[in-house]
Amino acid sequence: MTQLTLEDAEALGFTIGSTLRHNGEIISSIRSGDVAVSLTEFVPGTKGGWQPAHYHEHAREQYMVLRGYVVLAFCTEIGAYMQPVKHGVGTRFTVEPRCPHSLLLSPDAVLLTVTSGGDALDWHASPELDEHIKKLQKERML
Repeated sequence: MTQLTLEDAEALGFTIGSTLRHNGEIISSIRSGDVAVSLTEFVPGTKGGWQPAHYHEHAREQYMVLRGYVVLAFCTEIGAYMQPVKHGVGTRFTVEPRCPHSLLLSPDAVLLTVTSGGDALDWHASPELDEHIKKLQKERML
């Protein structure tokens, strides 16, 4: 078996990278065509938190919780918000295209995501769902 370098993988059509979001979330991914696999976790010592709410026009996302827990908030159509659902270790769930969603990851969460059917630009913000999540957080704090 031969170990490939990053340059070898890119020459074969793979895109490999890691992103650090402002909330301490680290997303490491590998993409080939319309399929991407990513591992998401937080920088040690951060609090965890919500991902920005978004949807994909074409992509389907399949998730598996490897450590910690994840809360999924989503809506089935504009204004039809579903009660957030908590998923623990070993749980698998799917988010279909055009379904606005957001995930709350616990500080120790590790999440595996397989995205298929869309390209790297198939990510669209959902400010309405972000506002709904903020409202839920305020209601639960009162």
